[in-house]
Parts: sequence; structure tokens; C-alpha cells
Amino acid sequence: EICQEGDRREKLCRENGVDNVEALRKINDQLNIPRILVIIDEFQKLFEYRDDISKQSAKDIEDIIRRFRKYSINIILSSQMAYDATQYLKVDQIGVRIAFSCENRDARLVSMDYLNLNNGCFVYNGKTGDPKYNQTANTFYIEGVSKDNIGGVAKAMNVINCAAETHSFEPKNAFIFR
Repeated sequence: EICQEGDRREKLCRENGVDNVEALRKINDQLNIPRILVIIDEFQKLFEYRDDISKQSAKDIEDIIRRFRKYSINIILSSQMAYDATQYLKVDQIGVRIAFSCENRDARLVSMDYLNLNNGCFVYNGKTGDPKYNQTANTFYIEGVSKDNIGGVAKAMNVINCAAETHSFEPKNAFIFR
């Protein structure tokens, strides 16, 4: 269905003489074309059996990555074992990569030989894995629930919400995704 919508948007753009949804919105502000974000957690499972579903999944994911991003359809692929899917996907087409601590073979997807990071740290690469663009950064991290930390995530979110309402913070080392 996502690929059918991508094809529909591509056709709509062609009929209006533009090559992307942003340009289409400028010439016709009455069109309601929302951004679609496809999130596939543990996406490598799609390729587990190496069958027709695997082949179709690879084609559809590649179309979303390569063709449909200019039509406001984007994808997030999440995995703890992404390496298993690399024989199906053309990883070099994935422009933005974010990796947390992971196994060596998976770390190679972000062009690092070894990725042993502290909790809450990650590597961001916005240049299709070119290692000279790897940046290490920190994100929000909450320890797991324990006897001393009942409802830890909910408590932490309440503290963050209260702080956000009463203070003005300047974001530091923030990554902004378009």
C-alpha cells in the first residue's frame, strides 16, 4: 500500500509538472499530502526465509529509500542484527545511519570496525556511511526499572515535562532530521 501511494504521488507530481511533493504543495496549497513515516522494527526478520516475501520486501524497501523520499515517504529500519539483511538491501543507498552499541559485523554498516558505546551514546552518520562523517553523540537514557526505581520511565518523563515547562534550554549537539 505504501508503494502504491508512492506511485500515486509520483504520478500526481508528473501531472503537475514538478518532481517532488514540496514543489507540488507550493503550486497547489489545497492538496493534503501528509508525510508518511514507515517504521519497521527488527526489519531483518523480513529476510529470514529467503523467499518471495523477502524479495518483494527488499524491492519495496528499496523503492521507499530510493524513489519515494521526494514524495514525502520516508522509512526507518531498526534492528539489533542488521547484518543479516545486507545481502537483500543495497545498504549504500541508506543515507542516514544511527547505531548504538552493537556487534562488530553490524558496526560495519556505519563504517566502523568496532562499536562499543556507553548507554545512551550513539554514532550518527548522515553521509551514506562515509566514516569521516561519523559523529558520536548522547541521547536521553533511563536505567531499567528496579526495586529502587519503580516507574522509572514515567517518573523521568514527568521531571522532563516539568523542567520543559519552567525553563528555557538551548539544545546542544542536537541532530535535526528533515
